[in-house]
Amino acid sequence: MLETVEAQPFFYQAFYISRLAQIAELTLGGRELVVINVHLEAFDAPTRRRQTEFVQELLTRYADQPLLLVGDFNSPLPSSEFPDAEIQILLGEPRLQAAIATPEANTFPADAPIAKLDYIFYTPEWLELVAAQVVEAAGTASDHLPVAARLRWRDGE
Repeated sequence: MLETVEAQPFFYQAFYISRLAQIAELTLGGRELVVINVHLEAFDAPTRRRQTEFVQELLTRYADQPLLLVGDFNSPLPSSEFPDAEIQILLGEPRLQAAIATPEANTFPADAPIAKLDYIFYTPEWLELVAAQVVEAAGTASDHLPVAARLRWRDGE
C-alpha cells in the first residue's frame, strides 16, 4: 500500500481509498517480466508526488530486467496550470517509454475525456511497442478509459 494523505481527520482516513503499487513477476515464454500496477492519489498533489517518487524507487529494484509500469497515475500533464505535474518524473525516466506519447490520448473522464491520467510504460531495452491505443469502446465501464498496448520482446520473439 502506498502512503496516505497526511493531516486529514480520522473520518477522511476511515473512508480513504487505498492507493497501491502491485508488483507481479511473470514468466512469459521462458522470460521474466515484472509488472507494476499503480493507482496513485487523486486529490492531494504532495502525496501523489511522494507516491510517484516511491514508484520511481521501485524501478531501481527492477532496473535490470524487462518491466511494465501501468495504471492510473492521477497526474495531469505539465501545463501552465500544473507546471510541476508529478507524471513528468516518470515521463522523464530514461529507463521507460510511454506506450502512448501523444498528449491528446485523454483517458478521464470516460464519458468525455479531457485529461491524460492513465499510462502503460515499458522498458525499451527489452520490449518493443507494436501498437497502443486508448480503448474508447470501453465506454463508461469505469470513470477512466483503459489504455491497451501490444508489445513484443526486443529480439522479435
